[in-house]
Amino acid sequence: MTTPRLLLPGSALGVVLVALSSTSCSGSGGSGPPSASIGGSGGRLSIDSGPLAGTFLDVPAGAVGADVVFRVESLDEPMLDAYHAAIGPAIRLMPEDLPFAVPAELQMPFSLDLVAGRAGPNDVRLMVWTTDPANADYRTPTALDQPAGLARTTLTGTVAVMPVAVLQDPVLPIVDWLPLEPDTLFEYDDGSTLSVEISASEPHLEGLELFRLAWDTAASPAIGEYWRRTPGGQTIYHGSFDLGTGVQTIAIDPVGLLLAEAQVNALRRQAYRFEFYESIANPQPTSWGETDLEIALELISTFQTPLRSFENVVRMTLLETDGAGGTGRQRDYWLARDVGIVAYRLSQFGSTALLTRGELGGTPLLGD
Repeated sequence: MTTPRLLLPGSALGVVLVALSSTSCSGSGGSGPPSASIGGSGGRLSIDSGPLAGTFLDVPAGAVGADVVFRVESLDEPMLDAYHAAIGPAIRLMPEDLPFAVPAELQMPFSLDLVAGRAGPNDVRLMVWTTDPANADYRTPTALDQPAGLARTTLTGTVAVMPVAVLQDPVLPIVDWLPLEPDTLFEYDDGSTLSVEISASEPHLEGLELFRLAWDTAASPAIGEYWRRTPGGQTIYHGSFDLGTGVQTIAIDPVGLLLAEAQVNALRRQAYRFEFYESIANPQPTSWGETDLEIALELISTFQTPLRSFENVVRMTLLETDGAGGTGRQRDYWLARDVGIVAYRLSQFGSTALLTRGELGGTPLLGD
């Protein structure tokens, strides 16, 4: 999911400074960042127009010991984890890392429209950080005006701040969690390997350029699946094969396995009609069948493998059902962003194989 970025063009801002005491203060609303000089008697820097309309910084008496020129600088939206989305612009209060002897109060605008109903007023947070957004503090606002779209928090120093929403069921650009690249070879702790190659000459699928995912073990020949990636980023399932038994299953109507963006912690069901070949070499299918395929995505905050720990891993479960409560084969894949399948289980009765090393598109994966 791409969250809209709200930038802060200085020429579009109206800046008002309200004196909180007899100390005289002035603000600037020109082409530069909004600014104002506030001294020991305190003051308020407020913005009354533009993307940050409604923003103010209240600096109480005694917070600073001398006159300080405070500025509001715009920031690009930092990278967020899957459970948070930006609902307002990101700013940094300057001078950087200036402590307040008495806590100041900051108010910022937000809009839940940016998350399309996937979060409510109780999910609003103010993301606060000093240097690294990865170490941000997600604060519940000290005051929230939902109709006006304004949230407040107290600060003990100048920091960077951005309003965010805690998402209950995040929508992820799942294509990033499943990079399909040729010359990929992963090794797992059960001795198996996963190879990914592009093929346009698979039996009964001639002419289709597919990704051929093949799992090999020392004890048995490869079993695997045929996947395809559309220009729009959707992952399509075209069937499976087992070189040990010679069996091949081909989807009559290819299944949309993963959308380019998918909602996690949700279940999707799709009809799956297939041709069954008792031998891959057979020119005609042995039989036909139909089942329902349930596709479930679950977000896991941290997942440990022998190679290293991965954050925000998506567990994709594929379960075949007969539509009447009966279940068949279940496969589970644990997907890490920009890596792919860091663990898998090809049967509900099997064990989970964990990634130990690998190369993605010929580039070695880094461990801890």
